[in-house]
Amino acid sequence: MKKPHHKKPLSNANKSPHQNIALSIFSLALEPHIVVTCRKLVWFDCFSWRLFLARLWLGFWFGFGFCAWIYGFVWLAPLFETTQGMLAQICATFVMSVLLLLALSVWLLIPKALKGYFGFFAGLFLFYWVGLSFRYSAFPFLIPFVWLGVGFVYAILFYVALFFTARIYRILSLLVLGVIAPFGFDWFVPQAFFAYSIFGVTVWQFLALLCGIALLLPSSNTSKQRIVFGVVMLCVGIDFGTKYAPPDPFLEDQIALVQSNIPQDLKWQENTLQYTIESVFDTIDSAIAHSKQMIIFPETILPFILNSENPLEQSVQQKLLTLSKDIVIVLGAFSEQNLAFHNSTYIFANAKMQILNKVILAPFGERIPLPDFLAKPLYKVFFGLEEGLASANVPQNFTALGRLWRNAICYEGTSRKLYTGAPPYLVMISNNGWFHPSIEPYLQRVLLKYYARLYGTTILHAVNRSDSGIIAPLLFGDKIEGFMLATH
Repeated sequence: MKKPHHKKPLSNANKSPHQNIALSIFSLALEPHIVVTCRKLVWFDCFSWRLFLARLWLGFWFGFGFCAWIYGFVWLAPLFETTQGMLAQICATFVMSVLLLLALSVWLLIPKALKGYFGFFAGLFLFYWVGLSFRYSAFPFLIPFVWLGVGFVYAILFYVALFFTARIYRILSLLVLGVIAPFGFDWFVPQAFFAYSIFGVTVWQFLALLCGIALLLPSSNTSKQRIVFGVVMLCVGIDFGTKYAPPDPFLEDQIALVQSNIPQDLKWQENTLQYTIESVFDTIDSAIAHSKQMIIFPETILPFILNSENPLEQSVQQKLLTLSKDIVIVLGAFSEQNLAFHNSTYIFANAKMQILNKVILAPFGERIPLPDFLAKPLYKVFFGLEEGLASANVPQNFTALGRLWRNAICYEGTSRKLYTGAPPYLVMISNNGWFHPSIEPYLQRVLLKYYARLYGTTILHAVNRSDSGIIAPLLFGDKIEGFMLATH
Protein backbone atom coordinates (compact mmCIF):
# COMPACT_ATOMS: atom_id res chain seq x y z
CA MET A 1 0.00 0.00 0.00
CA LYS A 2 1.40 3.36 -0.99
CA LYS A 3 2.10 5.66 1.92
CA PRO A 4 0.43 9.05 1.80
CA HIS A 5 2.75 11.79 0.77
CA HIS A 6 3.14 14.63 3.28
CA LYS A 7 4.63 17.87 2.05
CA LYS A 8 7.43 19.18 4.18
CA PRO A 9 7.32 22.83 5.12
CA LEU A 10 9.49 24.99 2.94
CA SER A 11 12.74 26.13 4.46
CA ASN A 12 14.04 29.60 3.77
CA ALA A 13 16.30 28.08 1.14
CA ASN A 14 13.31 26.62 -0.74
CA LYS A 15 11.29 29.83 -0.70
CA SER A 16 11.13 32.08 -3.72
CA PRO A 17 13.72 34.89 -4.01
CA HIS A 18 11.00 37.47 -3.35
CA GLN A 19 9.94 35.66 -0.16
CA ASN A 20 13.54 35.43 1.02
CA ILE A 21 14.10 39.13 0.35
CA ALA A 22 10.96 40.05 2.33
CA LEU A 23 11.95 37.82 5.25
CA SER A 24 15.48 39.16 5.17
CA ILE A 25 14.52 42.83 5.21
CA PHE A 26 12.04 42.36 8.07
CA SER A 27 14.64 40.41 10.05
CA LEU A 28 17.19 43.16 9.50
CA ALA A 29 14.57 45.78 10.46
CA LEU A 30 14.56 44.32 13.97
CA GLU A 31 18.32 44.72 14.38
CA PRO A 32 18.99 47.90 16.41
CA HIS A 33 22.62 48.17 15.31
CA ILE A 34 21.58 48.75 11.68
CA VAL A 35 20.88 52.47 11.50
CA VAL A 36 18.91 54.31 8.84
CA THR A 37 20.24 57.86 8.41
CA CYS A 38 18.57 60.85 6.78
CA ARG A 39 21.62 61.25 4.55
CA LYS A 40 21.15 57.80 3.04
CA LEU A 41 17.43 58.39 2.53
CA VAL A 42 18.07 61.73 0.82
CA TRP A 43 20.51 60.05 -1.53
CA PHE A 44 17.91 57.34 -2.24
CA ASP A 45 20.00 54.46 -0.97
CA CYS A 46 17.89 51.43 -1.95
CA PHE A 47 18.70 49.29 1.10
CA SER A 48 18.08 52.17 3.52
CA TRP A 49 14.69 52.93 1.99
CA ARG A 50 13.62 49.28 2.13
CA LEU A 51 14.74 49.05 5.75
CA PHE A 52 12.97 52.32 6.61
CA LEU A 53 9.71 51.18 5.03
CA ALA A 54 9.94 47.80 6.77
CA ARG A 55 10.32 49.52 10.13
CA LEU A 56 7.44 51.85 9.34
CA TRP A 57 5.26 48.84 8.54
CA LEU A 58 6.21 47.00 11.72
CA GLY A 59 5.88 50.17 13.79
CA PHE A 60 2.39 50.69 12.37
CA TRP A 61 1.18 47.25 13.51
CA PHE A 62 2.86 47.38 16.90
CA GLY A 63 1.35 50.84 17.37
CA PHE A 64 -2.08 49.55 16.46
CA GLY A 65 -1.71 46.66 18.90
CA PHE A 66 -0.89 49.13 21.66
CA CYS A 67 -3.94 51.29 20.86
CA ALA A 68 -6.45 48.62 19.77
CA TRP A 69 -8.29 48.94 23.10
CA ILE A 70 -9.63 52.44 22.31
CA TYR A 71 -10.97 51.32 18.91
CA GLY A 72 -12.51 48.32 20.63
CA PHE A 73 -14.13 50.68 23.11
CA VAL A 74 -15.77 52.60 20.25
CA TRP A 75 -17.80 49.44 19.56
CA LEU A 76 -18.15 48.29 23.15
CA ALA A 77 -19.12 51.64 24.74
CA PRO A 78 -22.91 51.12 24.37
CA LEU A 79 -22.62 47.88 26.38
CA PHE A 80 -21.44 49.77 29.47
CA GLU A 81 -24.75 51.59 29.90
CA THR A 82 -27.46 50.86 32.45
CA THR A 83 -29.88 50.03 29.64
CA GLN A 84 -27.85 46.89 28.91
CA GLY A 85 -28.05 43.68 30.89
CA MET A 86 -25.36 42.75 33.39
CA LEU A 87 -24.15 39.89 31.18
CA ALA A 88 -23.49 42.31 28.28
CA GLN A 89 -21.55 44.65 30.58
CA ILE A 90 -19.45 41.78 31.99
CA CYS A 91 -18.62 40.50 28.48
CA ALA A 92 -17.62 44.00 27.33
CA THR A 93 -15.44 44.39 30.43
CA PHE A 94 -13.71 41.08 29.73
CA VAL A 95 -12.94 42.03 26.11
CA MET A 96 -11.59 45.42 27.19
CA SER A 97 -9.42 43.76 29.84
CA VAL A 98 -7.87 41.41 27.25
CA LEU A 99 -7.16 44.28 24.82
CA LEU A 100 -5.49 46.26 27.60
CA LEU A 101 -3.29 43.35 28.65
CA LEU A 102 -2.29 43.12 24.98
CA ALA A 103 -1.34 46.82 25.04
CA LEU A 104 0.94 46.36 28.05
CA SER A 105 2.48 43.26 26.46
CA VAL A 106 3.29 45.22 23.32
CA TRP A 107 4.94 47.92 25.43
CA LEU A 108 7.19 45.39 27.17
CA LEU A 109 8.05 43.42 24.00
CA ILE A 110 8.51 46.12 21.36
CA PRO A 111 11.93 45.61 19.70
CA LYS A 112 14.43 48.36 20.40
CA ALA A 113 14.93 49.03 16.69
CA LEU A 114 11.25 50.02 16.33
CA LYS A 115 10.88 52.30 19.35
CA GLY A 116 10.65 55.61 17.45
CA TYR A 117 8.46 54.20 14.68
CA PHE A 118 6.19 52.59 17.25
CA GLY A 119 5.91 55.88 19.16
CA PHE A 120 5.05 57.79 16.00
CA PHE A 121 2.12 55.55 15.10
CA ALA A 122 0.93 55.06 18.68
CA GLY A 123 0.76 58.85 19.04
CA LEU A 124 -1.22 59.12 15.82
CA PHE A 125 -3.63 56.30 16.67
CA LEU A 126 -4.42 57.92 20.01
CA PHE A 127 -4.33 61.63 19.14
CA TYR A 128 -4.76 62.12 15.37
CA TRP A 129 -8.01 63.96 16.13
CA VAL A 130 -6.10 66.94 17.58
CA GLY A 131 -5.47 68.26 14.08
CA LEU A 132 -9.12 68.00 12.99
CA SER A 133 -9.97 71.29 14.70
CA PHE A 134 -8.03 73.10 11.95
CA ARG A 135 -10.88 72.23 9.56
CA TYR A 136 -12.69 75.22 11.07
CA SER A 137 -9.79 77.65 10.87
CA ALA A 138 -8.38 79.69 8.03
CA PHE A 139 -5.54 77.17 7.76
CA PRO A 140 -7.00 73.69 7.11
CA PHE A 141 -3.87 72.79 5.13
CA LEU A 142 -2.03 72.59 8.48
CA ILE A 143 -3.80 69.35 9.45
CA PRO A 144 -1.11 67.01 7.98
CA PHE A 145 1.61 69.05 9.70
CA VAL A 146 -0.22 68.76 13.02
CA TRP A 147 -0.41 65.00 12.52
CA LEU A 148 3.32 64.89 11.85
CA GLY A 149 3.97 67.05 14.90
CA VAL A 150 1.90 64.77 17.15
CA GLY A 151 3.63 61.69 15.74
CA PHE A 152 7.13 63.09 16.18
CA VAL A 153 6.49 64.27 19.76
CA TYR A 154 5.44 60.76 20.80
CA ALA A 155 8.20 59.20 18.69
CA ILE A 156 10.74 61.15 20.76
CA LEU A 157 9.03 60.34 24.08
CA PHE A 158 8.76 56.63 23.26
CA TYR A 159 12.31 56.55 21.88
CA VAL A 160 13.59 57.53 25.32
CA ALA A 161 11.04 55.44 27.25
CA LEU A 162 11.92 52.29 25.28
CA PHE A 163 15.64 52.92 24.96
CA PHE A 164 16.50 49.85 27.03
CA THR A 165 14.82 46.47 26.63
CA ALA A 166 15.03 45.59 30.34
CA ARG A 167 11.46 45.11 31.51
CA ILE A 168 11.99 46.89 34.81
CA TYR A 169 13.13 49.96 32.85
CA ARG A 170 10.07 49.85 30.60
CA ILE A 171 7.73 49.41 33.55
CA LEU A 172 9.15 52.51 35.24
CA SER A 173 9.30 54.51 32.00
CA LEU A 174 5.59 53.88 31.31
CA LEU A 175 4.76 55.12 34.81
CA VAL A 176 6.82 58.25 34.20
CA LEU A 177 5.19 58.88 30.81
CA GLY A 178 1.84 59.00 32.59
CA VAL A 179 2.83 62.21 34.38
CA ILE A 180 4.53 63.92 31.43
CA ALA A 181 2.29 66.42 29.64
CA PRO A 182 3.91 67.70 26.41
CA PHE A 183 2.81 71.34 25.93
CA GLY A 184 0.38 70.83 28.80
CA PHE A 185 -1.53 68.05 26.99
CA ASP A 186 -2.19 65.39 29.65
CA TRP A 187 -4.37 62.82 27.89
CA PHE A 188 -1.73 60.07 27.82
CA VAL A 189 -2.43 58.42 31.19
CA PRO A 190 -1.71 54.67 30.84
CA GLN A 191 -3.46 53.65 34.07
CA ALA A 192 -6.58 55.47 32.82
CA PHE A 193 -6.75 52.98 29.94
CA PHE A 194 -8.09 50.45 32.48
CA ALA A 195 -11.12 52.54 33.45
CA TYR A 196 -13.53 50.07 31.79
CA SER A 197 -11.75 46.86 32.77
CA ILE A 198 -11.87 44.46 35.70
CA PHE A 199 -8.61 45.95 36.92
CA GLY A 200 -8.15 48.83 39.34
CA VAL A 201 -7.01 52.31 38.36
CA THR A 202 -4.59 53.17 41.17
CA VAL A 203 -0.87 53.44 40.47
CA TRP A 204 -0.17 50.38 42.64
CA GLN A 205 -2.67 48.21 40.81
CA PHE A 206 -1.26 49.38 37.48
CA LEU A 207 2.26 48.57 38.68
CA ALA A 208 1.08 45.10 39.76
CA LEU A 209 -0.36 44.49 36.27
CA LEU A 210 2.86 45.53 34.57
CA CYS A 211 4.92 43.27 36.83
CA GLY A 212 2.51 40.37 36.32
CA ILE A 213 2.68 40.63 32.53
CA ALA A 214 6.46 41.02 32.62
CA LEU A 215 6.72 37.76 34.59
CA LEU A 216 4.32 35.86 32.33
CA LEU A 217 5.82 36.90 29.00
CA PRO A 218 8.38 34.49 27.51
CA SER A 219 11.94 34.96 28.77
CA SER A 220 15.21 33.04 29.06
CA ASN A 221 14.54 32.00 32.67
CA THR A 222 10.84 31.08 32.65
CA SER A 223 9.93 28.84 35.59
CA LYS A 224 6.81 27.61 37.38
CA GLN A 225 7.51 29.95 40.28
CA ARG A 226 7.76 32.88 37.89
CA ILE A 227 4.43 31.98 36.27
CA VAL A 228 2.69 31.55 39.62
CA PHE A 229 4.03 34.87 40.89
CA GLY A 230 2.95 36.55 37.63
CA VAL A 231 -0.61 35.26 38.03
CA VAL A 232 -0.64 36.46 41.65
CA MET A 233 0.44 39.95 40.54
CA LEU A 234 -2.34 40.06 37.93
CA CYS A 235 -4.82 39.12 40.65
CA VAL A 236 -3.48 41.95 42.82
CA GLY A 237 -4.33 44.31 39.95
CA ILE A 238 -7.98 43.23 39.86
CA ASP A 239 -10.48 45.58 41.48
CA PHE A 240 -12.36 43.11 43.66
CA GLY A 241 -14.38 46.00 45.12
CA THR A 242 -16.05 46.64 41.77
CA LYS A 243 -19.80 46.19 41.91
CA TYR A 244 -22.92 47.48 40.23
CA ALA A 245 -23.82 51.00 41.33
CA PRO A 246 -27.49 51.77 40.76
CA PRO A 247 -27.95 55.28 39.34
CA ASP A 248 -28.99 57.96 41.80
CA PRO A 249 -32.76 58.44 41.16
CA PHE A 250 -32.41 62.13 42.07
CA LEU A 251 -29.86 62.72 39.31
CA GLU A 252 -31.90 60.83 36.73
CA ASP A 253 -35.30 62.24 37.60
CA GLN A 254 -34.52 65.84 38.52
CA ILE A 255 -31.70 66.85 36.16
CA ALA A 256 -31.80 67.25 32.37
CA LEU A 257 -28.42 66.79 30.66
CA VAL A 258 -28.84 68.42 27.27
CA GLN A 259 -27.26 66.81 24.23
CA SER A 260 -26.95 69.06 21.18
CA ASN A 261 -25.86 68.26 17.64
CA ILE A 262 -24.75 71.61 16.23
CA PRO A 263 -22.03 71.25 13.54
CA GLN A 264 -18.96 73.30 14.28
CA ASP A 265 -18.99 75.06 10.92
CA LEU A 266 -22.52 76.35 11.67
CA LYS A 267 -22.18 77.02 15.39
CA TRP A 268 -20.50 80.41 15.05
CA GLN A 269 -22.47 81.73 12.06
CA GLU A 270 -24.65 84.73 12.80
CA ASN A 271 -27.57 83.42 10.75
CA THR A 272 -27.89 80.39 13.09
CA LEU A 273 -27.66 82.46 16.27
CA GLN A 274 -31.38 83.19 16.63
CA TYR A 275 -32.21 79.55 15.93
CA THR A 276 -29.85 78.44 18.73
CA ILE A 277 -31.29 80.95 21.21
CA GLU A 278 -34.86 79.81 20.47
CA SER A 279 -33.78 76.16 20.80
CA VAL A 280 -32.27 76.85 24.23
CA PHE A 281 -35.45 78.49 25.50
CA ASP A 282 -37.67 75.76 24.03
CA THR A 283 -35.52 73.11 25.70
CA ILE A 284 -35.79 74.88 29.06
CA ASP A 285 -39.57 75.03 28.68
CA SER A 286 -39.61 71.31 27.88
CA ALA A 287 -37.50 70.50 30.95
CA ILE A 288 -39.87 72.51 33.15
CA ALA A 289 -42.80 70.63 31.63
CA HIS A 290 -41.04 67.36 32.55
CA SER A 291 -40.72 68.57 36.18
CA LYS A 292 -36.91 68.83 36.03
CA GLN A 293 -35.26 70.93 38.74
CA MET A 294 -31.99 71.63 36.89
CA ILE A 295 -30.98 71.71 33.24
CA ILE A 296 -27.36 71.59 32.02
CA PHE A 297 -26.40 72.73 28.50
CA PRO A 298 -23.11 72.04 26.66
CA GLU A 299 -20.08 74.34 26.47
CA THR A 300 -20.61 77.65 24.60
CA ILE A 301 -24.14 76.63 23.67
CA LEU A 302 -24.64 80.41 23.40
CA PRO A 303 -21.65 81.42 21.25
CA PHE A 304 -21.30 85.00 22.46
CA ILE A 305 -20.36 87.09 25.50
CA LEU A 306 -23.49 86.62 27.57
CA ASN A 307 -22.69 89.28 30.18
CA SER A 308 -22.18 91.92 27.48
CA GLU A 309 -24.13 95.19 27.59
CA ASN A 310 -25.40 94.68 24.03
CA PRO A 311 -29.22 94.55 23.66
CA LEU A 312 -29.36 90.96 22.38
CA GLU A 313 -27.21 89.55 25.18
CA GLN A 314 -29.09 91.59 27.78
CA SER A 315 -32.47 90.33 26.56
CA VAL A 316 -31.26 86.70 26.63
CA GLN A 317 -29.81 87.19 30.10
CA GLN A 318 -33.06 88.68 31.45
CA LYS A 319 -35.16 85.85 30.04
CA LEU A 320 -32.83 83.26 31.60
CA LEU A 321 -33.08 85.02 34.95
CA THR A 322 -36.88 84.91 34.71
CA LEU A 323 -36.92 81.20 33.82
CA SER A 324 -34.50 80.43 36.67
CA LYS A 325 -37.35 81.01 39.13
CA ASP A 326 -38.73 77.64 37.97
CA ILE A 327 -35.55 75.69 37.21
CA VAL A 328 -31.78 75.96 37.78
CA ILE A 329 -30.10 76.67 34.44
CA VAL A 330 -26.43 75.79 33.79
CA LEU A 331 -25.02 76.69 30.39
CA GLY A 332 -21.81 77.63 28.62
CA ALA A 333 -20.99 80.99 27.01
CA PHE A 334 -18.16 83.51 26.97
CA SER A 335 -17.78 86.25 29.55
CA GLU A 336 -15.81 89.47 29.81
CA GLN A 337 -14.40 90.42 33.21
CA ASN A 338 -11.73 93.03 33.97
CA LEU A 339 -11.01 93.50 30.24
CA ALA A 340 -10.27 89.79 29.86
CA PHE A 341 -12.27 87.13 28.01
CA HIS A 342 -13.17 83.79 29.61
CA ASN A 343 -14.73 80.51 28.60
CA SER A 344 -17.37 80.33 31.31
CA THR A 345 -20.20 78.43 32.92
CA TYR A 346 -23.28 80.50 33.83
CA ILE A 347 -25.55 79.37 36.64
CA PHE A 348 -29.01 80.96 36.80
CA ALA A 349 -30.97 80.14 39.96
CA ASN A 350 -33.72 82.01 41.80
CA ALA A 351 -33.39 84.99 39.44
CA LYS A 352 -29.66 85.36 40.22
CA MET A 353 -26.66 84.80 37.96
CA GLN A 354 -23.26 83.29 38.84
CA ILE A 355 -20.27 83.06 36.48
CA LEU A 356 -17.59 80.37 36.89
CA ASN A 357 -14.53 80.55 34.65
CA LYS A 358 -12.44 77.79 33.14
CA VAL A 359 -9.29 77.00 35.09
CA ILE A 360 -7.27 74.78 32.71
CA LEU A 361 -7.24 76.04 29.13
CA ALA A 362 -6.82 73.65 26.23
CA PRO A 363 -3.28 73.92 24.80
CA PHE A 364 -3.23 75.54 21.34
CA GLY A 365 -7.04 75.68 21.27
CA GLU A 366 -7.42 78.33 24.02
CA ARG A 367 -3.83 79.13 24.91
CA ILE A 368 -0.54 78.72 23.11
CA PRO A 369 2.00 77.11 25.49
CA LEU A 370 5.01 78.95 24.09
CA PRO A 371 7.07 81.94 25.26
CA ASP A 372 5.27 85.29 24.79
CA PHE A 373 7.46 86.44 21.91
CA LEU A 374 6.32 83.36 19.95
CA ALA A 375 2.78 83.06 21.31
CA LYS A 376 1.57 86.64 20.72
CA PRO A 377 2.06 86.64 16.92
CA LEU A 378 0.29 83.26 16.77
CA TYR A 379 -2.68 84.56 18.77
CA LYS A 380 -3.00 87.34 16.22
CA VAL A 381 -2.78 84.97 13.25
CA PHE A 382 -5.06 82.18 14.52
CA PHE A 383 -7.49 83.95 16.85
CA GLY A 384 -7.32 87.60 15.81
CA LEU A 385 -6.53 88.53 19.44
CA GLU A 386 -3.58 90.04 21.22
CA GLU A 387 -3.82 87.46 24.02
CA GLY A 388 -5.44 84.07 24.60
CA LEU A 389 -8.37 83.48 26.90
CA ALA A 390 -7.93 84.25 30.58
CA SER A 391 -8.42 81.58 33.24
CA ALA A 392 -9.40 81.21 36.88
CA ASN A 393 -6.76 80.20 39.41
CA VAL A 394 -8.46 77.37 41.30
CA PRO A 395 -11.30 74.89 40.65
CA GLN A 396 -14.67 76.48 41.28
CA ASN A 397 -17.85 75.12 42.88
CA PHE A 398 -21.48 76.13 42.96
CA THR A 399 -24.38 75.14 45.18
CA ALA A 400 -27.75 74.08 43.76
CA LEU A 401 -30.58 71.79 44.87
CA GLY A 402 -28.94 71.40 48.26
CA ARG A 403 -25.73 69.89 46.83
CA LEU A 404 -22.21 71.14 46.10
CA TRP A 405 -21.12 70.78 42.47
CA ARG A 406 -17.61 71.15 41.01
CA ASN A 407 -17.58 73.05 37.72
CA ALA A 408 -15.60 71.76 34.71
CA ILE A 409 -15.52 72.98 31.13
CA CYS A 410 -14.50 70.41 28.51
CA TYR A 411 -10.71 69.81 28.51
CA GLU A 412 -10.22 70.60 32.19
CA GLY A 413 -12.66 67.86 33.20
CA THR A 414 -10.02 65.33 32.14
CA SER A 415 -7.28 66.89 34.29
CA ARG A 416 -6.32 65.72 37.75
CA LYS A 417 -6.24 69.28 39.15
CA LEU A 418 -10.04 69.59 38.81
CA TYR A 419 -10.53 66.69 41.22
CA THR A 420 -8.65 68.28 44.11
CA GLY A 421 -10.53 67.45 47.30
CA ALA A 422 -12.36 64.52 45.60
CA PRO A 423 -15.64 66.36 44.88
CA PRO A 424 -18.70 64.06 45.13
CA TYR A 425 -20.32 65.66 42.05
CA LEU A 426 -18.78 67.29 38.98
CA VAL A 427 -20.80 69.10 36.31
CA MET A 428 -18.93 69.09 33.01
CA ILE A 429 -19.95 70.88 29.82
CA SER A 430 -18.21 70.10 26.52
CA ASN A 431 -18.21 70.87 22.83
CA ASN A 432 -16.81 67.93 20.86
CA GLY A 433 -17.87 69.43 17.55
CA TRP A 434 -14.26 70.44 16.86
CA PHE A 435 -13.27 66.77 16.50
CA HIS A 436 -16.40 65.10 15.13
CA PRO A 437 -16.26 62.38 13.91
CA SER A 438 -13.29 60.78 15.71
CA ILE A 439 -12.31 58.69 18.72
CA GLU A 440 -11.95 61.84 20.86
CA PRO A 441 -15.33 61.49 22.69
CA TYR A 442 -14.50 57.88 23.56
CA LEU A 443 -11.05 58.71 24.88
CA GLN A 444 -12.62 61.58 26.81
CA ARG A 445 -15.17 59.21 28.35
CA VAL A 446 -12.42 56.76 29.36
CA LEU A 447 -10.53 59.54 31.13
CA LEU A 448 -13.69 60.72 32.87
CA LYS A 449 -14.42 57.17 34.02
CA TYR A 450 -10.87 56.89 35.32
CA TYR A 451 -11.15 60.03 37.45
CA ALA A 452 -14.66 59.05 38.57
CA ARG A 453 -13.37 55.69 39.84
CA LEU A 454 -10.16 57.14 41.28
CA TYR A 455 -11.83 59.93 43.28
CA GLY A 456 -15.33 58.53 43.80
CA THR A 457 -16.84 61.40 41.80
CA THR A 458 -20.13 61.21 39.93
CA ILE A 459 -19.77 63.18 36.69
CA LEU A 460 -22.72 64.81 34.91
CA HIS A 461 -21.62 65.52 31.35
CA ALA A 462 -23.55 67.66 28.84
CA VAL A 463 -22.04 67.59 25.35
CA ASN A 464 -22.40 68.93 21.83
CA ARG A 465 -21.82 66.35 19.03
CA SER A 466 -21.43 63.29 21.27
CA ASP A 467 -23.33 61.48 24.01
CA SER A 468 -24.34 63.25 27.21
CA GLY A 469 -24.84 61.27 30.38
CA ILE A 470 -23.86 60.37 33.93
CA ILE A 471 -20.48 58.71 34.52
CA ALA A 472 -20.68 56.53 37.63
CA PRO A 473 -17.79 56.30 40.15
CA LEU A 474 -17.79 52.47 39.91
CA LEU A 475 -17.19 50.21 36.92
CA PHE A 476 -20.86 49.65 36.08
CA GLY A 477 -23.74 52.10 36.23
CA ASP A 478 -23.18 54.74 33.52
CA LYS A 479 -26.37 56.42 32.35
CA ILE A 480 -25.65 57.68 28.83
CA GLU A 481 -28.81 59.41 27.72
CA GLY A 482 -29.13 63.09 26.88
CA PHE A 483 -32.10 65.45 26.98
CA MET A 484 -32.09 66.46 23.34
CA LEU A 485 -31.86 70.12 22.38
CA ALA A 486 -35.17 71.25 20.93
CA THR A 487 -35.31 71.65 17.16
CA HIS A 488 -37.65 73.55 14.87
